[in-house]
Amino acid sequence: DELKEKIGRKEDIIILDVREEDELEYGKIQDSILIPMNQVQNKLNELKKDKEIICYCRSGSRSGFVASFLRNKGFNAKNLIGGILAWKKYDPSIIEY
Repeated sequence: DELKEKIGRKEDIIILDVREEDELEYGKIQDSILIPMNQVQNKLNELKKDKEIICYCRSGSRSGFVASFLRNKGFNAKNLIGGILAWKKYDPSIIEY
């Protein structure tokens, strides 16, 4: 619910999709950027430490690890609990997988 509110208020946040590219066929959160989990460490320069980063994956497990990793690197990162499957509540076009 918190992410939906942030998007509605047009807050300046980064929505980071850490799934694999082939998972995009099941849907994505609008305006999110894709950096698969195994590439995040090499693409830290594409993220901004002065913005809140909301990480998501399918169910919240991978993104939880990424959010923790980013926090340890000095980023303001949070995990979308339940991942894109939980986001289906706001976007029924998301396909469960």
